Amino acid sequence: MPCTRVRFLAVLLAPLLCLTFASQPLLAQSAATAEKKEDKKSPKGKKKDAANEDVKPEAKEGKEEPKDEPSKPAAEPAKPQVEPQKEDPHAKRLAEMAKEMADLKATSDLAKARQDAELNALKLEMEKLSTEASLESARRKKAMASFALETELLVAENALLKQKFTKLKQESELSSLENMQVVSELSREIALSENREKAKGRVLKELDYKSRPFQGGELFISDRRIALNGVITSRTANYVTERLHFYNNQSDDPIFIVIDDSPGGSVMAGYRILKAMEASDAPIHVVVKSYAASMAAVITTLADNSYAYPNAILLHHQMSSFLSGNMTEQAEQLEVNQEWAHRLMGPLCDKLGTTQEKFVKEMYENSSTGDWEEFADRAHELKWVGNVVERVREESVMKKPTASNVAGNIIVIGSLEPLRFDGTEEVDERGVRFRRLPRLHPYDCYFVHNPDGYYRR
Repeated sequence: MPCTRVRFLAVLLAPLLCLTFASQPLLAQSAATAEKKEDKKSPKGKKKDAANEDVKPEAKEGKEEPKDEPSKPAAEPAKPQVEPQKEDPHAKRLAEMAKEMADLKATSDLAKARQDAELNALKLEMEKLSTEASLESARRKKAMASFALETELLVAENALLKQKFTKLKQESELSSLENMQVVSELSREIALSENREKAKGRVLKELDYKSRPFQGGELFISDRRIALNGVITSRTANYVTERLHFYNNQSDDPIFIVIDDSPGGSVMAGYRILKAMEASDAPIHVVVKSYAASMAAVITTLADNSYAYPNAILLHHQMSSFLSGNMTEQAEQLEVNQEWAHRLMGPLCDKLGTTQEKFVKEMYENSSTGDWEEFADRAHELKWVGNVVERVREESVMKKPTASNVAGNIIVIGSLEPLRFDGTEEVDERGVRFRRLPRLHPYDCYFVHNPDGYYRR
């Protein structure tokens, strides 16, 4: 800022100084030129000037006003008056020019004195500004030196911090490596433990698909297994036939249809299952574990290979239907039902070595309702089932079961038809608590110790 101020004052004063120094020679030159011109025009000018100079005092004296003096006698004679000489115009002009030059010189001297004074003031100001600039520069240098020192200190501290950080990082990496090693060892142990648990939950062996699955009184069931449970419907037929076709396309190893509990069902759906069994290149083995009635019993009896536990029950009876409409419509429906009975019972009776009339007669001889049921050991004698087995090996169960067949209030029978069971505790009208038992399947019964009647049907 001080340097800028000095420059600004110097720029303002430069034109003024130039004007002052240039005006002095110009004034002197103009005065000399005027004197030369007067000398050329009138060489006698100097004499006239001298005469005029001699005359002027007298003229001036003659022009002076009389002072107050004491009155003199009027008789004194008057002195003769001297006539004033005429003023020379050239001399007058020269006097005016000399006076003007004197005035100009005085003005010039005054301007020069003023300029000198201003220049001195400016010089002092410039010296002051220069001193201030030097002082400011010294302060800046000191500040820069202090800043440089602080910077060096910061750089040194930064280098020290970097060294400490590097050391800490190395220690952290070392610790991390040690931790990773520990974690890795723990992970390996956990993985090994989990794998052991997984291995415990699986059977680690290859399945042996036996061409003769019934050996020494034992039946070996592979993973080519199809569950047939609950009421046989169109959905059941889809489930069974699709798997029969898949396993046939896969290989010719034996296929197993396992009936845990089925009351029979749709004639059309059952007929689809029978036709899929007939079309199978792989041998079909039907196994009854608990109960097979009606259409399920027909499927079991017509199978080329069938098995049942000794206490499993098989039941045969005539087909039943729900007729409606007028007598003619009912007669037509009865005719269709008789045709279905002929198509299903005909092949069944042929395998049993009897006729339909004789088989129906035997049904009613054994039961007034015509529902002829037998345990498997007796059914085997009647050729309803091919073999009675004491032991069944389910080799397809290769993974440890993790869920019960009871899901909430649902007891799952097989994989198709769930039976709803509400096992929650209730209170009767007398305020007695009890629990309801689920409905039993036909020919089943409860074997429960129930002295206080807590369990009810």
